[in-house]
Amino acid sequence: MVMLYVAGKPAGSLEQNSDVMRSLVESGQSFEFRSESGRGLGIFQPSKEPIIPWEPDLTEEDLRRIVAEGGGTSLAEFWKKMGVE
Repeated sequence: MVMLYVAGKPAGSLEQNSDVMRSLVESGQSFEFRSESGRGLGIFQPSKEPIIPWEPDLTEEDLRRIVAEGGGTSLAEFWKKMGVE
């Protein structure tokens, strides 16, 4: 059984509570995967990089809003603008 640890303390097993890992990922915390005996299996470290490096202030909410607004150009229109046909 794979156990999740946060700051060295058990946070539950992956098999018994799959929501534990999702909530940890959403919170931005790093956590460890360990065996039942406590042997380290791996570490999850969230990325500190912005979603879009050239727009560091852009948030997930901004992206959802932009997608919902629609518009833009199709891929075919983009390639045409770039001179690729």
